[in-house]
Amino acid sequence: DYLLLGAQEEARKRVEQVRGWRRGALYAQMAEREARQGDFAAARDLIAKAEAVRAETPGWEGPRIGAQIAEALAVLGDVNSSQRLAEELEAADERQYAGQSAATKAQAEAVRGDFEKAMKALHRVDGDADVEIAAGRTRGYLDLAREKGLMPAQRLKALEAGEQSAASLPLWERVGVMTEIAQVHREAGRRERARGMLRKAEEITASLPASSSGMIPLVSELAKGWGRIGDQGKGRALLQQWEPFAAKAIDIDRPGAYSRLSSGRRALGDKKEADRLLLLAVASAESLRNARPRALSAVDICLTLGRDGAEPSAEIRRRLESLLANLKDPW
Repeated sequence: DYLLLGAQEEARKRVEQVRGWRRGALYAQMAEREARQGDFAAARDLIAKAEAVRAETPGWEGPRIGAQIAEALAVLGDVNSSQRLAEELEAADERQYAGQSAATKAQAEAVRGDFEKAMKALHRVDGDADVEIAAGRTRGYLDLAREKGLMPAQRLKALEAGEQSAASLPLWERVGVMTEIAQVHREAGRRERARGMLRKAEEITASLPASSSGMIPLVSELAKGWGRIGDQGKGRALLQQWEPFAAKAIDIDRPGAYSRLSSGRRALGDKKEADRLLLLAVASAESLRNARPRALSAVDICLTLGRDGAEPSAEIRRRLESLLANLKDPW
């Protein structure tokens, strides 16, 4: 989240507090961001740190770090090293890494400016309905569609391939993909294509069990998508439809559900509703008996506020500080 906000120095401080294999994966993610911003020396330094963690990480966790390193190398333009590592991971566990390997190879070719080779790398795993492969392949097409320097026709071609690829994903994952595709269409000025994608995503949400509070983050992003194309009414109706399911969510999920609904309302310009839902999120966190879920709920609320660039009111800040001050066993 610090990286999303552009706070690289804070991210560098925090990553040193992370224990275990995840630190290596985070080093590699940070390296990719530095490479995208043109600081190749910083990217190489972070890749070296990621490799050091990987070297002392046995089991399935090591390849997870390796996959992130391969992506960072691709963005750096180090095609040979990136593809060699991607192929090594794929050979070790084809089901888990074939899709991600194809996406990494496509990224490397895209950085070199070869759109056709990038598409060819992803086409190699087209038609494979395995969920892991489909997820990596779909992400590859969407990342390619956002790559700088593409012609409009190339960007559209990658988006359409991404939509087709997503047909192999579970329904709830398709909602997120279609919302993202709609955003790229909107950015390109294809308003009606964006509207069509959002409509399809909303149809999927209507077909899923409405009792699942886990759908609320996706619904919130979908509502924001409607707002971005100027149809705030559809976004508001969607959030209003799903609010009762936040109240019915299990105790530990309820704060996050209200927080995401609040975020959706905030994006639609409904400050009063956003504040009301945020208070419900905080109250739900305060009601949790054990310290660990209380802490995680408070963190989730703070992250949502940070991503939205929203400043908490004095009351919200006081109550969050109180949650922090009163954390204690039992967990």
